[in-house]
Amino acid sequence: MSEAEITETENSGPAPEIVERARRLGWRPQEEYNGRREWVPADKFIETAENELPVLRENFRRLDSRYVKDVGELNSKITEMQEVLKDFREFASGSEKRAYEKAKRELLEKRDVAVAHADTETFKQVDRELEELDKSVKPKAEPEKPKVDAPDPAITSWVAENPWFTTDSTMMAYAKAQDTFLMTAKPGLSVAERLAEVKERTKKEFPEKFGNPKREQASSVAEPGAQAVPRKKGKTYDDLPPEAKAACDKFVKTIPGYKREDYVKEYDWS
Repeated sequence: MSEAEITETENSGPAPEIVERARRLGWRPQEEYNGRREWVPADKFIETAENELPVLRENFRRLDSRYVKDVGELNSKITEMQEVLKDFREFASGSEKRAYEKAKRELLEKRDVAVAHADTETFKQVDRELEELDKSVKPKAEPEKPKVDAPDPAITSWVAENPWFTTDSTMMAYAKAQDTFLMTAKPGLSVAERLAEVKERTKKEFPEKFGNPKREQASSVAEPGAQAVPRKKGKTYDDLPPEAKAACDKFVKTIPGYKREDYVKEYDWS
């Protein structure tokens, strides 16, 4: 028999000190009790508290610690996801901008060639494609460009006879500069005469570009024993710089369905 039971037997009820102790732990006499659980005497209440509360307290402490840890890990993952999505949005935005600029640059070059060859059909088609490109991307408004008039037949003929003008950017720039100079220095020259002098000036500046094509082709034949340099394939993940690989790995790990090939395709290799 416990001390509490002996005391209760001797006094037909819990001793006053047991009742007082039970009250301090939250116990109430039956006439004051309105809890949900079944009412128990003071001594029984103390026995339950001494045996069960430490276990409940330890369980609560363990659950609370686990909850704090889980919430901390969840918050960390959310923060990491937010950072990855921010980086990815910036990367995707840059890729779209680069794609737009590349497409427009190619169309403008194509239009310049059409003008040089007096190819009006191609010129109109490229103009339509440029308009559609601007509508789809909606970049900042640019000042309206003046319409390009049909080129002079003399210019068309000269460009056709001098293909280097459209294939060699350095020679093209030099020829344009000479043409501008001659229009000011010798305004009396006709277009054909001016272009003829432009060609002569360009030949003097780049004599190696106007050699014998057949001889140059023959000299370019590989010598005995020479090995052809293998053509390098497209860029891959291995070609990325370290910081780009790190970003790629983060996207692949965090974004469902995202692959390395997607990053390599959109990466700015320039």
